[in-house]
Amino acid sequence: MRFIDWFIPKRYFADGEVLRKVRLWIIIIYVYITYSLLALAQSYFLQIPSMGIAVSIGAAVAFSIGLMLKFNLAEYKTLVHLGMACTMLNFTHGIFTTGGLTSEVVLWVSVIPLVTLLILDKKNAIPWIFVSIAILTITFYLQETGFEIKNEIPVENVTKAHYIAQVAFTIILFIVVLNFDNAKTKALKKLEEEKAKSEELLLNILPEETARELKEKGHADAKHFEKVTVIFTDFQDFTALSEELSPKELVTEINECFKAFDHIMEKYGIEKIKTIGDAYMAAGGLPVPNTTNAVDVVNAALEMRDWMLKYKERKGENSFQIRIGVHTGSVVAGIVGVKKFQYDIWGDTVNTASRMESSGEVGKVNISQTTYELVNDRFNCESRGKVQAKGKGEIEMYFVEKG
Repeated sequence: MRFIDWFIPKRYFADGEVLRKVRLWIIIIYVYITYSLLALAQSYFLQIPSMGIAVSIGAAVAFSIGLMLKFNLAEYKTLVHLGMACTMLNFTHGIFTTGGLTSEVVLWVSVIPLVTLLILDKKNAIPWIFVSIAILTITFYLQETGFEIKNEIPVENVTKAHYIAQVAFTIILFIVVLNFDNAKTKALKKLEEEKAKSEELLLNILPEETARELKEKGHADAKHFEKVTVIFTDFQDFTALSEELSPKELVTEINECFKAFDHIMEKYGIEKIKTIGDAYMAAGGLPVPNTTNAVDVVNAALEMRDWMLKYKERKGENSFQIRIGVHTGSVVAGIVGVKKFQYDIWGDTVNTASRMESSGEVGKVNISQTTYELVNDRFNCESRGKVQAKGKGEIEMYFVEKG
C-alpha cells in the first residue's frame, strides 16, 4: 500500500473531494513539516530551545488533523481552519521568542491567507488576512509601548537565522504560487474543453452560420431564401407498427433510421431541420444558398429510400416503410423562442413538400413540378399527372429514379 493510500481513504476518491484532501496534506507538508525542519535546524545550530516546543506543537497538530481526516471526524473546512489557527499560533510564538518584528518568522505570517485561499476560497481566506495584520499590529504596539519581547537567538546567529528563514520562505512561496499557476492552467484547460463541448452541442442544434450570428449578436435574424429544396419523410402505418413494439424497441428502431438519415444529409450538405414523431424534415440550399440543392436533395432522398429497402430486408415484413416527398421553392428560416432554440423554416414550400410526402407511395420519391424542372436532366422521372393533394387541390407530381 502506498503512503498516500493510508492518509486518503478510498471513499474520498468517489465523492469529488480528493483534490481538496490532497491539498490539505500539501498544507500539512509544506507548512508544518518545513516549519518544523526550520525550527529543528535553528534549535540544533543556533541553540534555541523554545523552538523545540513549536516543533512539538506543530507535529502534534499535524498528526491530529491526519487522524481526523482519516476517520472523517470533522468537516473538511473545519480541519483547514484548525490547521491555520495552530500554524498561526506557532508563528506568533516564534515572533515573541525571536525578536518581534525583526524576527525571521514575521514573513511566515503572510503564508496563512495564501494557503487558505489555495485550499478553500476567497471568502475563507479573507479573515486570515485580518488575523495576520492584527498579529503584526499587536506586536508593533507592544514593542512601541516598551513591552519586553525576548530574542532567544544569539546575536552572532541572527544573520544565519534570517538566511534559513528567507530561503525556506522563498521555497514555500514558490510552491504556493506554483499551485496557483497549476490550478489556473487546469481551470483554463477545463474551460476550453467545456467551450469546445458547448460549441459542438450548439452546432448540433443550429447551422454554423446561425450559431455564429447568435453568439456575436445575441440573436439571429430570420432570412428569406428564394430557392430551397425541402424533403419530408414519413413511415407508412407507423401507429399500427408502434403498438407491436415496446417503447424502448420503438425508440431504438426510429433512432437507427434517423441516424442513417442524418449521415446521408451530412454527405450531401443538407440541413436537417427537425423530426416530429416519425416524420423527418430537412432542406437543401440553406443557410448558405447554392444552385445544386434540388439535385442534392433528390440524391439524398433516393439514398434514404435504398437504405430503407435494405433495412426492410434485415428486419422482415413488420418493419418501417418510408414515403418521401420533395418540393423546391422559397422559405423563411430562423430561430424562434428564447428557450430550447430551434432552427426552423416556414412558408408554402414547406406545406407543399409535406403534401408531396403524404400523396406519395411507399418506397417512392415523389417530387413536385418545380423540383422536376430542376432535376429532370439528371434523373429518370415518371409523370403521375395531376394528383389531388389535401388543401392544395390538384398538383403535378413525378416519381423519380436514378438516371
